[in-house]
Amino acid sequence: MTTPERRDATARRLLINRLVAERHRQGITQVQMAAMLGTTQSNISQFESLGNGDQPRLTTLMRYARALGGTITFTLTPEEES
Repeated sequence: MTTPERRDATARRLLINRLVAERHRQGITQVQMAAMLGTTQSNISQFESLGNGDQPRLTTLMRYARALGGTITFTLTPEEES
């Protein structure tokens, strides 16, 4: 069985993977994404790789998605009782 922390980490990784895949699909480089978000390519790289085990802020995830012309939606799903 996985821990809540591991499930959270997996969910973060899946979301970021989808954002990166969409960036690639649109042909946007990390340098271009950095310019769109007013940051550096290094910060984009660190964000995309979850550098240093960082937990990205919700606002960062939403800004990244908006820059790609998308939105992030949430669904609350009750966890199974153990």
